[in-house]
Amino acid sequence: MTRVQGCSRVTVLLLGISAGSGALAVFPALGFGASTPSGSLNSPPTCAPGPCVLTDASPIPCGESRQGWDGCQTCTVTGPAPGTCTYSGTPLACGETATGFYANCPDVACTVSGGTCASVPYGFVLPGDPVYGFHKVKNAQGAKFYPDPETRDLLGLSAKGNIVIGDYTSQTFRDLVLPSLQPRSEANPAGKTQPYAVDPTDVPLGYQDAGVTRGLDNVDRPQFSGNYDRQDKTGGASAYKMHWDLTQAQDAQGNPIPRKFYESTLSDEEFRAIIDRNGNGAIDQSDDPLFTTSGPGALPAQWTSAKIDAVLFANHAIAGQVYADQLYLNGSMVARDEALIFNKALQINHDMRLVDATRDPSNDDTVLPVSVTRPKLKKLEECPEGGCPPLP
Repeated sequence: MTRVQGCSRVTVLLLGISAGSGALAVFPALGFGASTPSGSLNSPPTCAPGPCVLTDASPIPCGESRQGWDGCQTCTVTGPAPGTCTYSGTPLACGETATGFYANCPDVACTVSGGTCASVPYGFVLPGDPVYGFHKVKNAQGAKFYPDPETRDLLGLSAKGNIVIGDYTSQTFRDLVLPSLQPRSEANPAGKTQPYAVDPTDVPLGYQDAGVTRGLDNVDRPQFSGNYDRQDKTGGASAYKMHWDLTQAQDAQGNPIPRKFYESTLSDEEFRAIIDRNGNGAIDQSDDPLFTTSGPGALPAQWTSAKIDAVLFANHAIAGQVYADQLYLNGSMVARDEALIFNKALQINHDMRLVDATRDPSNDDTVLPVSVTRPKLKKLEECPEGGCPPLP
């Protein structure tokens, strides 16, 4: 046993030589006595850190941080705290956002929000129920979340043929909408429609132009080609455009003008006179919100909007051209074919009363297609008076 100066711990090393191998084996040290005091030979070296030195001496941007060295280890230096996000514009409604700037960093932009709108899961209400119906639901402030359906009119627009929105006489309609109302082919790669079986009552209107088709029930039914750019019929006879006085419209050569499936009976001139509300001879932004657009590069807050409060049902197609930046359809849209070309955003809000009708057997005055079951919606959102924020 050996005493080591300045140490109160005795360490014994057991050494052994393996027989026949010549190898030296070192066994773990066995320590006896109290723990080693500070400053003894067994203590780790100490380091006094200095200031955190950065290799990049340029100012640290607001809200950012950099790593440096304090002489002992890496360290972090943080720039000015950004502070709160400030916004000096008009008050924001729920669901709206705007760009602001940090209080301590006026050059750094941030996003402020008007808060989350109150929402009610769709499954929490029973359509048509007098106690748990839509008009009984209240928001967090105790106010009614939905208006009483009995106090609002329900408009249904139904067509045996087609519903067309906007100006079908425009060149834009012919370029963007009409190709979608025809079957796809090499000559028309933008075609969307396909042949389909029609009701026998559609035959006198010209919708049987592709023979017959046999269904799963082995019954032959008349078939429509899906080409809405063809001349339709009235009572089985070829249809032509008419004037208000019921005289036949003619072209510059004196020939009758065929009427296509997507067109009105009126001549193009008389139809445009109806939608030219300001009478300036052109279909422009002052005629209807459908024709009003903010133009390219406009921010969502500057977008124009148009609204249709109705249930749209057509036996065949719903089509049209909407110039407004966003279109709101409050009701529903039911058709065999659809070619509605919108500008930037389309939002369809299902009318709750179409679901109510399926729960109330006495509601037989709604002669419109209704939902067999409740649609699966993620949430119902209360929007500000100016409308819901644009969809992403």
